[in-house]
Amino acid sequence: MTREIERCVAIRGAAAGLSLWVLTWAGGLVLAPSARSEGAEPRLLKDINGAPRSSKLWDLRVVGDRLFFLASDPERGREPWISDGTEAGTTLVKDILPGTFSSVEDYPELAVVGDRLYLRACDAEHGDELWVSDGTEAGTVLVKDIYPGSRKSWPTSLTAVGDRLFFAASDPEHGRELWASDGTEEGTVLLKDIYPGTEGSSPDNLMALGGQLLFTAYDHEHDRELWVTDGTEAGTVFVRDIVPDTGASGQRNPAAVGGRVFFRAADLKHGSELWVSDGTEAGTALFYELVPGTGGSAPAGFTLVDSLLFFTAQNAAHGREVLVMQLGAAADFHRGDANADGTADISDARAILGFLFLGSTMNDCREAADVNDDGKVDIADPISLLLFLFLGSAQPPDPFLACGVDPTADDLDCNTFSKCP
Repeated sequence: MTREIERCVAIRGAAAGLSLWVLTWAGGLVLAPSARSEGAEPRLLKDINGAPRSSKLWDLRVVGDRLFFLASDPERGREPWISDGTEAGTTLVKDILPGTFSSVEDYPELAVVGDRLYLRACDAEHGDELWVSDGTEAGTVLVKDIYPGSRKSWPTSLTAVGDRLFFAASDPEHGRELWASDGTEEGTVLLKDIYPGTEGSSPDNLMALGGQLLFTAYDHEHDRELWVTDGTEAGTVFVRDIVPDTGASGQRNPAAVGGRVFFRAADLKHGSELWVSDGTEAGTALFYELVPGTGGSAPAGFTLVDSLLFFTAQNAAHGREVLVMQLGAAADFHRGDANADGTADISDARAILGFLFLGSTMNDCREAADVNDDGKVDIADPISLLLFLFLGSAQPPDPFLACGVDPTADDLDCNTFSKCP
């Protein structure tokens, strides 16, 4: 059945409205009953709402060898359903809010963790809270009434990291903060009160990165900036203040790509441009400035195909278009030219010191700042450059006098370097 389940789709038929259809052919999907492909014949799996009404299918999620989805019928409103790819096996999971009212609103939140589905839903006793389902009526239960009573905690940004779920929710004491759940009431906890008081830090842009979670949150000191958590209170920490003291950097559209998170942000020197983070302060930096100056290219929609990063961005000449960038290929660079102005001088030492101690941005080619070629960027690098420039110490390792690739294997990146062809 797994092959069929992966091909369950919501399509609009002339008679059945928007309903659940399925393809049993292994060759691919077609998107309408009138479409034809050799060997493929879509069939209506189940007319949940009765022709010609639509069942308003929403948020199809594969869990093991079954398909969870949301659908509406006249008697029960919008509720969670499940399918094994057969008509008989396509059934209502649970009428969480009995009657014609829907337990799930128009902007649902769902996430798969292991063999269970988490969702935001409300019933007759509670507001919108976190629920979990194993696909059975008995196993579809309220996880925790985070905001007690009929008020709603409104869980959003449900994101799986390992065997736990992370999300933003509100309670009367802490406001809107970051929570984590293992699917049990006692294991559903406030992770950290980032902004003490009843307003909360309003976590957003949650993105799994390996065993960590990156997100944006607000606090009094930094405004809205990037945070990271390992799932513990002590391990929930601020990453970097991209716009120190003056406001939020407007981070948006995060996407985990190849062990890093790419996102859109703006600082005081650049407009809204492409940034990257590995969850550390040193590894969070401007990746590429597509539109020089403060105008910005507003990149979005990051998708990795092999080593190619696809995304959209805009400029005055072309408007918004699709761009592609090669990742992982070693670029030529000039060691010591940390600010990428074409020469290694005292301004580069200042750039490295500003990056290390003042949170300043720096050319994304970290290899250029690794003056002593020891595989890291630290205080020893500006000192090595200054000693060479003013005291006649040994010349930094190649490539120093001309552009070239790093002959030493290390963990530093150099995807682009504007001053080397």
